Amino acid sequence: MIFAGIVLLVLRHWAWGGGSFVGGWVLLFLGHRVEGNKPAFFQGPIYLLVGPIWVAKEAWTFLFHGAARGEAKEEKHQAS
Repeated sequence: MIFAGIVLLVLRHWAWGGGSFVGGWVLLFLGHRVEGNKPAFFQGPIYLLVGPIWVAKEAWTFLFHGAARGEAKEEKHQAS
């Protein structure tokens, strides 16, 4: 939700972006409170980048690797 909020803010959907961003942080802290763990970014500022990088990697893989896999399937089907 935090990452989606940033994207929405960049796209100038201010109300949705701000709500998603703040709501994501609230849910993050509530979840860690329930678990009894501190968020990893309390260990150092570099950990603030780990989550967004992981989400971006997963989105990239889902959007582009999945499309490449579909194209490869189609090419294999056409070849046979």
